[in-house]
Amino acid sequence: MVSKLRDILFGPRKPSKGSAQRETPFWMDQEVWREAFQDASLLANGPRQVEEAQERIVSRLMRAYEAHEHLHRQHAALLEGIVQALDFCEGLRPASPEVDALHGQLLGLLAEQGLTPWLPPLGEPVPEGCEVVGVVPSEERPPGAVERVVAPAYLWSGRFLFRPARVLIAAEVERAEVPAPPEAQEGPAAAERGSAAEGTAPAEG
Repeated sequence: MVSKLRDILFGPRKPSKGSAQRETPFWMDQEVWREAFQDASLLANGPRQVEEAQERIVSRLMRAYEAHEHLHRQHAALLEGIVQALDFCEGLRPASPEVDALHGQLLGLLAEQGLTPWLPPLGEPVPEGCEVVGVVPSEERPPGAVERVVAPAYLWSGRFLFRPARVLIAAEVERAEVPAPPEAQEGPAAAERGSAAEGTAPAEG
């Protein structure tokens, strides 16, 4: 290709000794021009063809990614449904043997998918991975500490949070003020009035 373009631009090389002279001048040789234009077309269209191939590859990858995301959302929705069923079973206390058996089967199904329950420690400050859903007065735990776990958290592969734990935190118990006795409320003025009444003599009839 380079040699053909060079021949067109600068003329053909001189034939070696013993070789036949070209009968048709190179600038009039249609075959030379045809091949040169084909090579130039390949050079011009090459980047565009490469770009089109890249666009097709990107389009296929995007479709594959969208299909993967769709399956991931369906899988996540299925796991969320199982977690909600577990919450329902745990809310039935005391539960029947059938409910306990179903609860165990659902936990086993989640374990096969890499999900395990996690309970935050009671009496400690609320850790990460918890959602506070209420406050309960408590005399045993400090204010703001975890008083009760309403629903456990679920971790993916033991590290990634799939669903936060729902907890109730402790609040300080408000103590009602006991009113003071009436004598204490009246104070010194009442005592003075009592002394004056004792010192007054009764009137004669």
